[in-house]
Amino acid sequence: MILTIKGTGKKNGEIPVGMAKAKEYFSDLGAFVQKIEDVETVKPLGAPLTYLVTDKPIGAFNYYVTIVSVLVGEWHDKGMTLSSRDFDTDKIKSEHQVLKGFIEGELVLADLGADRTGVDLSFTMTIEFPLPGALRLMPQALVKSTSDGIMSLKMGATVEALYKKVLNDFQLAG
Repeated sequence: MILTIKGTGKKNGEIPVGMAKAKEYFSDLGAFVQKIEDVETVKPLGAPLTYLVTDKPIGAFNYYVTIVSVLVGEWHDKGMTLSSRDFDTDKIKSEHQVLKGFIEGELVLADLGADRTGVDLSFTMTIEFPLPGALRLMPQALVKSTSDGIMSLKMGATVEALYKKVLNDFQLAG
């Protein structure tokens, strides 16, 4: 039985540069994603703005998993849309079980003047998690709602921390 866990994180703010400099800052999607604390590696794939993103192993006691995603960025006039592609987990080398992660999101930039750009970050991560035996005995609605709640808390904290790193790059207080 596969449990699909989903969580969303959002953050609105601004950075002290004009639109052209903001687009330049965010143009290196791989470096931007590498700022996420949970990300272990970001490897470019053959297509432009396409990366294999491997998170640091997570878990407890003797059960750990590694979340891996194929992330694709696409620039548009207001910023960048992020999406994921499906992939074969058998091709991923890890000492832990590999879980597929799917990221949907958007970076929206708004011109606020010559030296200010609005930044709107929104990321949703969905994970396909094979439900361990003991959890199959619990009410599935409870398992699903609890898992989604925890994932939303985690994604919210992740986006907040990512935004603080962006502010630090511009030497601003978070």
